[in-house]
Amino acid sequence: MGSRKKSGRGALWALSPAERLALVERESTEILLSLQAELLRLSRSSLYYQPVVPSATEVARKHRIDEIYTAHPFYGSRRITAQLRREAVVINRKTIQQYMREMGIAGICPGPNLSRRDQAHKAFLTTEIHAWQLQRNQRAATVNWHFSTADARIKLRKLYPSNNA
Repeated sequence: MGSRKKSGRGALWALSPAERLALVERESTEILLSLQAELLRLSRSSLYYQPVVPSATEVARKHRIDEIYTAHPFYGSRRITAQLRREAVVINRKTIQQYMREMGIAGICPGPNLSRRDQAHKAFLTTEIHAWQLQRNQRAATVNWHFSTADARIKLRKLYPSNNA
């Protein structure tokens, strides 16, 4: 959507191209079609375009693609093509992709980078770990590792043989 110069036609810009196309008076002899297209900011070719009606085979193929997709929503264009070829329907994968786009369907699959960790969660964990480390270090808990051999004998008397016996 580029910046358009409105030049006093504010209501015209609020209309969609289809709505502006409906404003064209085709039977009018007073204003030529080319002038109407220019005033409504439409291309002249859009005034003469007649949509092509899909053939019966195309409609049948689209129905079959829809049936396959309904049964297997995780199938993409490749698997639908393979399924149709097993049914002896010769069709190009690109054509199936086009039909699927027209029908608004797509295979259900994981999106990109779903296995990547959430950065906000990583930041949360980092702050929690940092707070825990600060709390642990402020307690200043000390361990007395200095003790004598006699203390070691008392604590570990099962391991040391006694001299009395």
